Amino acid sequence: MRPLAFTILLFVVVVTHARAEDEGGWHPPPDHLTICYEGEGKVNASPEACRAFVKEMLEWPDDKIQIEVDEVCAARKRHVLAYDALQSSYSELRKELVAGHHGIDTGPTIKSFEDMIKNCVDHKFGLSDGGHNIRSDIIPNDDAATCLTIGKQLLDAEIVWFKTGFTVSHPAP
Repeated sequence: MRPLAFTILLFVVVVTHARAEDEGGWHPPPDHLTICYEGEGKVNASPEACRAFVKEMLEWPDDKIQIEVDEVCAARKRHVLAYDALQSSYSELRKELVAGHHGIDTGPTIKSFEDMIKNCVDHKFGLSDGGHNIRSDIIPNDDAATCLTIGKQLLDAEIVWFKTGFTVSHPAP
């Protein structure tokens, strides 16, 4: 009976120790955010791409579509700029996390942030009728830009929080 008890105790100690080492290790956050929404990082805001889309949607003469091309390009640019700004803010937050570790398990934290942005995009897309003609491109780009901007604002507030010092008197944003 004693050898069995000793074996069980040894097994528990080894498993607990191995698990503690695995869970206790700090892993840096990923290099960039991956939100996983449709078209993420693939928006083409070039005048040629915008013109091609508009010409596909509208059967108007070339001299009559420039305003629509400009509207599509503007929405796509807002999306691209918001995505780049979010990634830039995340890069800054990542530097803070890597520099100080702060005892934060970054895996689930970053994943939940990515999920929050994805859920916002899904929410906005779900509330939209999708538009017609060129609006079918403008609306989703503006919706995505809105959610990305909300995410950037949250990251910027968290960066200030880390730099200022997180305390009871200075709670998280």
